[in-house]
Amino acid sequence: MQFTTTTSAIVLATLAGFPSLAAAIGCTTRGQGIASADQWTIFDVAGVTDPDGLCNGLRDNLHHFGDCTESNYGCRMVGDRFEWQFTTPIGCNDGMVQSAWWEATRNKFGALPDCTKYI
Repeated sequence: MQFTTTTSAIVLATLAGFPSLAAAIGCTTRGQGIASADQWTIFDVAGVTDPDGLCNGLRDNLHHFGDCTESNYGCRMVGDRFEWQFTTPIGCNDGMVQSAWWEATRNKFGALPDCTKYI
């Protein structure tokens, strides 16, 4: 089977509508040298046009979980990619962070993966 230029354009346009297929969001969490805190970093999020609004929404949604009271909170654009960093008590888990992400984005930029844990 041979793809035509029109078929290729349709496939590329379809993939562009699904950022999770085009580029993977990264997530890491790292112990902070004390047994009671984790530093989270969500990175490589493409397509964010209102980083301040997204940052505020993520913070509000994280507050739904008492175990996710954050410190060292911040968001920034790294080139054209959004990055979200914060520190939480160790009781805050992937599911809570993923829920905050989904509530703020409805996975518009892709689903948040389980975070890679570094000690």
